[in-house]
Amino acid sequence: KINLHDKAALQNGALYALHMCTACHGIQGARYSELPPVLGLSKSQFLKYIGTDGRRYHDTITTNMSPELMTKFVSMPPPDLTDIALRRSPAWLYTYLTSFYVDPARPAGVNNVAFYNVAMPDVFAGMQGLQKPVMVEGLRFGSPARIAVGVLPLTQGTMVEGAV
Repeated sequence: KINLHDKAALQNGALYALHMCTACHGIQGARYSELPPVLGLSKSQFLKYIGTDGRRYHDTITTNMSPELMTKFVSMPPPDLTDIALRRSPAWLYTYLTSFYVDPARPAGVNNVAFYNVAMPDVFAGMQGLQKPVMVEGLRFGSPARIAVGVLPLTQGTMVEGAV
């Protein structure tokens, strides 16, 4: 369950997003300077524990990777996460990030319930654990197909409640 008042969880999420997600994605609708109040940190705490990855404190949050290089890896530049959150919704983005499942037929070895034939790898697999799809018979582009409608745990990740 998402708790926007859990400052420790928000701080961990910000740390992960700024050091992992921005390797490929920008978050250009946000500035580093907007984060400390939301995270319950002072500017000095933010800079010490999370940082700006060498950018200025008032800069927008951009990706560390060039669009050309990302296009080489996944055939297109990854979208800015601000755009995704605005076009879809933050809830959709959360669902997307938690809906990867093992699919050996895909280049990255995974697929996604919310975004069929996804190019992105499952960056949370180690923490969340691997998942298997819940499949039903349905139509995809007018043709009969097996459709993933959910996921079930396959392996336990490191962030599962009770895991060491």
